[in-house]
Amino acid sequence: MAAPKGNKFGSHDKPWTNALQRVLKQLELKDKEGKVSVAAGEALRAIAEQTVMLAIHGDKDARKEIADRLDGKPSEFVDVNLHRDPSQMTTDELAAEIVRERAAESRQREEQPSSVH
Repeated sequence: MAAPKGNKFGSHDKPWTNALQRVLKQLELKDKEGKVSVAAGEALRAIAEQTVMLAIHGDKDARKEIADRLDGKPSEFVDVNLHRDPSQMTTDELAAEIVRERAAESRQREEQPSSVH
């Protein structure tokens, strides 16, 4: 679901992200003999490759990171509705539940925009 028009929450400055992106683009690693082991612009690929290798060798954190990046993190679902068997409720409890449901339905109808323009 897209953010509403005019939403500014994602537009704030991200100095840490910006710094990481700059370093990942510019970093060049050399071995003891001066030979380039990771060329500029290849650091992120090297990190991704290492993460994949760790996952292949059984690292559960690397596997989770890959799954979260490819499939997205799972949404948390919390069921806040109380589901009770009406036959196990007292008459007062059942009446109170009916009143709550009707009030919720009424609020929902009030929140819906009218079709008349």
